[in-house]
Amino acid sequence: MTQRELFLGALFPTALLLGQQNAAPLKTYNYSADHLSISIPADWVAIQRSELDQMSANVRRAAPNASPQPYNYGFQASPDARYPRVLIQVKTSGRWREKVFAQLPKASTGDLQRQVQSATPAFATLNLKVGKLTYDPSTRVAWLRTQFTGDDGETQGFSGLHPTNIGSIQVHCYALTPEFEQYAPLFSEIITSVKIDDVWKYRERSRFVVALGDFSDLASSAVTGAVGGLATVVVLWVFRKRRRAAKAAGPVV
Repeated sequence: MTQRELFLGALFPTALLLGQQNAAPLKTYNYSADHLSISIPADWVAIQRSELDQMSANVRRAAPNASPQPYNYGFQASPDARYPRVLIQVKTSGRWREKVFAQLPKASTGDLQRQVQSATPAFATLNLKVGKLTYDPSTRVAWLRTQFTGDDGETQGFSGLHPTNIGSIQVHCYALTPEFEQYAPLFSEIITSVKIDDVWKYRERSRFVVALGDFSDLASSAVTGAVGGLATVVVLWVFRKRRRAAKAAGPVV
């Protein structure tokens, strides 16, 4: 059993068995402008640029104080169904400090959820559950699980954050809860398929490279990106709740 399978088995006890039923050939996409490649099921379809840009705009609207969330690439299993899907973020705001990853094993899920909701208060009104942010040094990937209940029902996310020398490549995978563990092995394979060009690879600290933030910054970046992938329902829920609250309050006299 590989290191990735051992790590996945710890996260999803039944996922490896279920995943054997869903083996699919993968196609590698090379994005030379962003110095990365990633492998996606060959029969999945690309999400249109207009939809990706709208997700970014929706996150700004729902959480204006959060850092900008670019969605550079995306794929979904069918053009007629939102899930399962994969979103890819290329973040270039600066290199993460080594101490950030050393802090991950010490962080509790409660701390993580509070830090994220503090940074993005709009998400506090949602039925959002954030799992433990775990770093796997063998693959240099920070892993995160999220859960959200929206118009499509309960949806779960599985994210992988690849640090780079100028930021990170974040891959967010989503499926409805009844199908999630079935897709978990595929999601893990997609996340670990990411290859980063030498020019962007995470290296030992250099005094010429800008280093970013602390654990709370990384947590906010990862979770805001993951939840922003559900931005279509996030914005609907946030503003629907605001309208209901305003209606319940009645007219100002």
